[in-house]
Amino acid sequence: MSSWALSESDELADRQFERWQVLIEDRTGMYLSSERRSLLKASLNSRMRELGCSDYDEYYERITKGPFGHQEWLKLVERLTVRETRFFRDPEAFDFVREYLLDWFQECEKTQEPVSAWSVGCSTGEEVYSLAMIMDDARLEYELAGAYNVIGTDISNDALVYAMNGQYTARRVDQIPEAFSTRYFCCSPDDDMYRIRSDLKACTRFEKLNVLELARAPHRRLSLIYCQNVLIYFRQATRHFILNQLAERLRPSGVLVIGMGEAVGWQNALLQPVVGREVAAYVRRPT
Repeated sequence: MSSWALSESDELADRQFERWQVLIEDRTGMYLSSERRSLLKASLNSRMRELGCSDYDEYYERITKGPFGHQEWLKLVERLTVRETRFFRDPEAFDFVREYLLDWFQECEKTQEPVSAWSVGCSTGEEVYSLAMIMDDARLEYELAGAYNVIGTDISNDALVYAMNGQYTARRVDQIPEAFSTRYFCCSPDDDMYRIRSDLKACTRFEKLNVLELARAPHRRLSLIYCQNVLIYFRQATRHFILNQLAERLRPSGVLVIGMGEAVGWQNALLQPVVGREVAAYVRRPT
């Protein structure tokens, strides 16, 4: 039987919670409100149990001052950044994106550029592959020869490894339109896993990126930036910083899609808000 136990109490004291809040926001930009205190506690306890560490302050010192602090920090981040996702999570937003695809492909054929999309906070890859599927389907429907690619970025190494593997259980694939699941997945009856087909996978790539470091991100002249349900984890000032950085990376007539209610009080002269749709989106003005 394990002898692990917190040394004083299994409660995370206010002082300790605030200390962890500051550290996490400084390093990732994510703001843990009091409503997410239980998430922090569970994440800390999970990792501390593995280490046999029974004190929140001791673990804090291990991360911030210990010889292996950076490696330990990365392990904790994996536990803090697990997010729910699924294929075609917001049908209205994907329908909206598809309306622009013909124009993007035609314009990129003229300039000999690929249609490029960026999924910010891509988690385990479902969003990236969803975008790739509708791009490929539109290209085939319109009989266009233009190339396309979808970049997925996330702060979690574990999520990115999962995404790059491109393998999903039947349960995670069952809500995909049948025509797409037949065309873009291959299924192994031995393990009941659905694998993204290699030709679609070849049009995607995944990279680790902390959104606080967007200023150093190389991505430019994108037709689409998809950043849904990411900004909810940040304070308003950080949200506005992220949005302004993303706006600069769109090509003229490129589209930024975010979550509903994630950009309250934000405006950018480069972008025109989309009105009359059940989607939070902005189009970059012509230069």
